[in-house]
Amino acid sequence: MSQPEGPPPAPPDGKQSSLLSGSPLAPGVAAFLLTAAALAILWYWIPSGQSDIQGQVVRTEGQVHLKDSVPIAGDRVAHIVTLIYPDAEKRNHTATCQLEDPALWESLKPNQYVQVYYVPGQPGMAYMRGAAAILLPQEGTSQFKTIRVIAPHAAGLSFLAWTALLASLPLWVLAWLRSRQPRPQRKKGPTITRTRR
Repeated sequence: MSQPEGPPPAPPDGKQSSLLSGSPLAPGVAAFLLTAAALAILWYWIPSGQSDIQGQVVRTEGQVHLKDSVPIAGDRVAHIVTLIYPDAEKRNHTATCQLEDPALWESLKPNQYVQVYYVPGQPGMAYMRGAAAILLPQEGTSQFKTIRVIAPHAAGLSFLAWTALLASLPLWVLAWLRSRQPRPQRKKGPTITRTRR
């Protein structure tokens, strides 16, 4: 007749988790690198690519006039939006800008009201929220002069930066928890005593 099994034996005292055991140096260095890269992108790389016109613009309400998608190098497509906006004297102007976010471009409808930022005294020097560049038509040609509003691929870079910043948080916590763990004491070797004759 078999005897009923008792409760499982308790784990030995003082046994550390494999996750918390080890040096805090590795997760600390990884967290530092991720944080430094994220802050460099958010505070330096993206702001350094912004245009100086952002400090000169006035905000108004405009409308989406036309939308177009133009194939460019490779398989890329430029998403173009033409806006109509009034200036301070209620005179209407048109502006053409390029968007890098296809979802934003798809969501725009003709005659939809959007926020427009324009430079007073420079007709056509305007863009909507989310635009990457202003396209100024060149007189006598079908070419446009491109004026960057934000850094190239700013949306993607911002997403990567925030992802890296969030990924660094558990590494900072792990490094802190490991630093709080008691250090194993080193075993002392045999003591040799020398006596002088």
